[in-house]
This record gives sequence, structure tokens and C-alpha cells, in this order.
Amino acid sequence: MLVKGDPALVSKVCNEISDPKLCSDTLNSDPSTANAATPYDIGLASLTLATAKASSTLDMIRRVINQNQVSNSDTYKICDNKYDIVISNLKHMKDAYVNHNYMDVRLRSLVVFEAIDDCVDAFNPSKPADIYDDGRYVAILVIVACNVKL
Repeated sequence: MLVKGDPALVSKVCNEISDPKLCSDTLNSDPSTANAATPYDIGLASLTLATAKASSTLDMIRRVINQNQVSNSDTYKICDNKYDIVISNLKHMKDAYVNHNYMDVRLRSLVVFEAIDDCVDAFNPSKPADIYDDGRYVAILVIVACNVKL
């Protein structure tokens, strides 16, 4: 039996974030958040969504590398490494979140933010929009998980 979540919960959680519109758009784009009954559920869903987005970003990066048609393949290889770090830490964050180890969640979020920034910064001065946008998407979801009021 599915529990119907509180439709105002996403708005309430996202109003605590620096970019409430991006937060709401991101969380409302996934049907699993419609069943979130508590802020904890929103945080857990956000980590699941962040991991899925980071994985799809890594897949895209690897496709670009394997096509071998870009002049900056070394930059994509940097991002490949950085997104491995992102995904590994997101998985650990989710485990820590489930075990209520919120200090570890917050500490690992710093590693995630740094790895995303390192990937995007490797492309300076021109950042591919898809990698930049995906990084923002993952970051906002991580911020949600770190900021929900339990």
C-alpha cells in the first residue's frame, strides 16, 4: 500500500534552500517525491535522485571519451575520475543518511561539491552546458539532503 505524501512538503523543504525554484522543479520532476510523507523521505529521495543523475552524467562523459572525437578528451577523463568520486560518496551518503549519521552526510557532501566543481572547472573557460547543468542538479539534491529538518 502506497502512502500518499504531503503535496506541500516539497515547497516547505525547498523554501529552506538558496534556489527554491530549482529545488522544487528538481524534486517535483520525480514521482517518488509525491509519496514523501516526511522531510526525511524527501532527503532520502534527493540522494537517490542525485545518484541517478550523477550516474547518467558519468555515462555521458564515458560515451564522449569512447567516441574519441573531442579535442579535450583529457578534460573529460578528469571528469570521469571526479564523477566516480561523486557517485561513491553519494552512495556512502545514502548509507549514512539511513543510519542517521548526518555528520558523515554533511562531510561527504563537501567531497561531492568539490569533485563536481573540479570537473566543471577543468573545462574553463568554456563549460559544456550539460555537465554544468547536471552538476547543479546533483548539488541542489545534496543540499536538500543536508538541510532537511528532521
